[in-house]
Amino acid sequence: MVVVERLEVGGLSLEESIGLYEEGARLNSACKSLLDAASARLEMISQE
Repeated sequence: MVVVERLEVGGLSLEESIGLYEEGARLNSACKSLLDAASARLEMISQE
């Protein structure tokens, strides 16, 4: 939540805001990968 909170508070330069947006996009991608892997594992377990 730190990324979102910092963006919501404001007062950042454009460069800082873009950097935080990029960090958020990377975190989102990493979380999606973890969730996809967990979902695949659960699917395999339920088929056994």
